[in-house]
Amino acid sequence: MTSVVGANVDSWLKAMQSRTASTRPAHSNPFFSAIHLDENPGPFKSPLGTQITDSYGRNADSSAAAANTAAGVVNPESRPPTTIYEGIQTALTVARVSAGYDPLAQPPQGGGAYAGDSTHFSAFVDKLNAAPFLTLALNGAHTISCSSTNANDLIDAFVNRFDGTANQDIDTVKKAVENLVTAALSYASSEESLSYFTQAILGDDPNGVHIYLYASLFKIKAENNKGVIRLQSTYMLTEWGLSLSSEEWGRICQLFQNQQNESTEKWLAAMSTPKNPNSNLLASCFER
Repeated sequence: MTSVVGANVDSWLKAMQSRTASTRPAHSNPFFSAIHLDENPGPFKSPLGTQITDSYGRNADSSAAAANTAAGVVNPESRPPTTIYEGIQTALTVARVSAGYDPLAQPPQGGGAYAGDSTHFSAFVDKLNAAPFLTLALNGAHTISCSSTNANDLIDAFVNRFDGTANQDIDTVKKAVENLVTAALSYASSEESLSYFTQAILGDDPNGVHIYLYASLFKIKAENNKGVIRLQSTYMLTEWGLSLSSEEWGRICQLFQNQQNESTEKWLAAMSTPKNPNSNLLASCFER
């Protein structure tokens, strides 16, 4: 099976656009201006945490199992994407790889541009904007004020402003954000640096599947072998979401026949920044 991830992805997107009935207006990149308005104009860290809701996980697994049975194969990698869950995951992979954004990349010693920085993340969002089969579901920003020095309070203040997240998924999302914090902190040094935290959440409902991105700029610093996150008590949360409807997927699924497929579990691992294995940090906490 060949994959369109690579040099011909732009031509694939153009073909997709010409063969879909979408009249979706062009989206703006809500993260670009927020990233570049900061006083530090250079590329800074952009760790990505990716989480699926319980409903999404159950339905993705069951639909993949049914598709495997219908195709007479054992695993999803043996066939092209055929379920709507595989469709949204594949679209995100195409956009990420085409943009050169790699949330698994480690920052180089001494700083400088790298595949996991904010510039590459912004290019990833631009690629998603080019997908004509995805419709805008959420676009907004919140100013958050939190004076607590308790890590749980700060995570609560962050996650509780996530629009589009169902109440039953809040605890799952909070754990995902804790993992994102731990991963970002593990790349910190004794010098304060900027991290553009981005939490991606995939969910579903009877009408389709949805990807939500929530991001904010934090200052990261490690001290005395104990992780410390310093951040302003007031900061901006940017949120953005796209949807793939079941109706739209029925029209375009055949256009994914040359795409490389992968399991949801494998896809999640490739879309989440891991903790630095060389980090000797013993704990993490927040400070005002």
